[in-house]
Amino acid sequence: MHYYQFNIADYRKDTSHLSRLEHSIYRDLIDWYYLDEAPIPKETQSVTRRLRLGTQEETTALSNILNDFFYLSELGWNHKRIDMEIADYHSKCDKNKENGKKGGRPKSSVEPEKTQSVILANPNESESNPNHKPITINHKPVIKESKKENHFFIPDWINEDHWNLWIKTRKGKKMIPEQMQKQVEKLRKWKESGQDYATALETAAINGYTGLFLPDNKASPQNPVKFNASEYLQGHGDGYGNPTKGNENGIIEINPKFLA
Repeated sequence: MHYYQFNIADYRKDTSHLSRLEHSIYRDLIDWYYLDEAPIPKETQSVTRRLRLGTQEETTALSNILNDFFYLSELGWNHKRIDMEIADYHSKCDKNKENGKKGGRPKSSVEPEKTQSVILANPNESESNPNHKPITINHKPVIKESKKENHFFIPDWINEDHWNLWIKTRKGKKMIPEQMQKQVEKLRKWKESGQDYATALETAAINGYTGLFLPDNKASPQNPVKFNASEYLQGHGDGYGNPTKGNENGIIEINPKFLA
């Protein structure tokens, strides 16, 4: 064995009575025992020569160590704990060899806990089909404005170029994914009801509108929107730089870009 565990606490507890010289000899004997995986020879002359012990003091220290921590057998000076450690080492080696012949370590009978990945999908669909993988192939990413901005995926029936242009040129604050989703839902409702949603998105992209408007109700600088000033624009101005002054019926005309 070229390696063994050394328990400092156990060693100090059992060797507190040893001198510096005896400590040194004992550690040399331990290393020798593990390296050869065999008891220390009975003949003390061969031991003293290998450990380079020459004086009477060193020979006496060797005798004290052998009598304190080893016991004499037919094979030599045995150490009970080291014999147990060597036997355990060989037992593990034999198991590893057998496992190697069988193709490796046997699989554990306990199945490891599976890590669940975050899936942006319908939870009902995930529960009914646990092997279902989230499909994002038919979704197109919006232009990423910055590294910190979250990705948002649009359905493939929405024109990617028009959507990205609108997100980039629209006036107002940048939309978060939740706000983008609401705009997608608006386009979806128009699509399902047969409305010209594609033109609405294209017009908004070209003009930089903040919101989306159907062509029939499309607001433009040449076609201002009329609505009740008392319900919305109290004190805000009309978007052209003029104060909000409605007619006798409370109706004013405002710039649609200001509305959007």
